[in-house]
Amino acid sequence: MVIVCPMDAERDLVPALGARVIGLGGSCVRGLDKLGPHSALPILVIGLAGSLSQHCKPGSVYSVSSVVDSSGRTYKPGIHRLLAPLAVPEVRIACSDTLVCSPQAKADLASATGASLVDMESAHIARWCAAHGRSWGMIRAVLDGHDETLPPAMENWCGPDGRLRYHRVLISILGNSLLVSKLPWLAQARTKAGAALREVFRGI
Repeated sequence: MVIVCPMDAERDLVPALGARVIGLGGSCVRGLDKLGPHSALPILVIGLAGSLSQHCKPGSVYSVSSVVDSSGRTYKPGIHRLLAPLAVPEVRIACSDTLVCSPQAKADLASATGASLVDMESAHIARWCAAHGRSWGMIRAVLDGHDETLPPAMENWCGPDGRLRYHRVLISILGNSLLVSKLPWLAQARTKAGAALREVFRGI
């Protein structure tokens, strides 16, 4: 199995897995294209997601049962049996082309898709795997709750390659001092999600 994640920050949550960083959003397909030597192996995606449901709390971990894209098309993973020993609940995830920041936007997306989580890569990964005959699965830890607001500027903090651009964070803070108060919350949320994700993979 090849383990991948969109961002450096997600790989570092469970460093023992040695996940390969493939990039954010639609750019992740370029990272997937570089998996060449492992062409016969199934792909497991790990990382963070946002909650669209009151039942999916920050710090909880889920296996993806299906992915729905912006056009309403759904995709099903093919490695359920391989993930069964992890013993995490399954939910549907929606793939958005933009960062879903506000509680209202999250509620609207949940209503439109029936999804409980949201990310920006799942549909791109599922389509790539279908085109290349690869089995796939996804494990996501919840970063932000359905009723919590993410700073919209976060969408620009990482490059397409999934690496944090510290100068972009600094520029955002200089342009909006209120972001300073959000950074401790984001750090705590990441720590909580990371601990939960490591617990799931402990002993694997």
